[in-house]
Amino acid sequence: MECIYLPELNNSNKYYQVPDAEARHLKVLRVQSGDKTLITSGKGIFALATVNRSSNSNFSVEIIEYYHNKSELDFKIGLAIGILDNREKLEFAIEKSTELGVNDIFLLITDYSQRNKINKDRLITKTINTIKQCKRSMLPIIHNPISIFDLLNNNNFDRIIIADESGINPKAKLEKNINSLIFVGSEGGFSKAELDIFNENKNVITWSFGNRRLRAETAAITGISLLSLGF
Repeated sequence: MECIYLPELNNSNKYYQVPDAEARHLKVLRVQSGDKTLITSGKGIFALATVNRSSNSNFSVEIIEYYHNKSELDFKIGLAIGILDNREKLEFAIEKSTELGVNDIFLLITDYSQRNKINKDRLITKTINTIKQCKRSMLPIIHNPISIFDLLNNNNFDRIIIADESGINPKAKLEKNINSLIFVGSEGGFSKAELDIFNENKNVITWSFGNRRLRAETAAITGISLLSLGF
């Protein structure tokens, strides 16, 4: 069953007009009156609805049932990843992390970052398409680029994890279901100065993902997978 994105979805209304962008999606899929669709608000509200197609490109929906926090974890996961020079690899990491349940995505300006600007609108569009595909009810928040120091001193996560070759095996820390923020460097990882900043923070632990050096996007997906699945 297909899923569309309606940020205005709420518990009070039963009928909604489908906006043009989502209507084109339904048209391409040849959805007809009487067909069912799923709807995500991206804000925790999810619904099953019946489609009404009044013309070639005019769609509305009637809610059958509401759900709350569908497909969401009971705890928060944040990904802080260095801005990668390769846009496709950065988008891949964000898409897969969204599928795995990440709630917040922080784009880090690091010592090894070769650029410090992002196309935020494009990334938001990517995450919207991803939550429709994997049928999530929450849209991850993509934060503006930030430094490691500022993020370490301004976050509400209970556990800070650094992905680095010098770390421990994640299985050595078995605490599960904790609000966690994982840091992954850009190409080249973190500089010594940045690792020193992490080491000054008492809440930081360092994870190693084996004896093979992973690309940044692979490390991000590995870390989010371990947290999401509770390893």
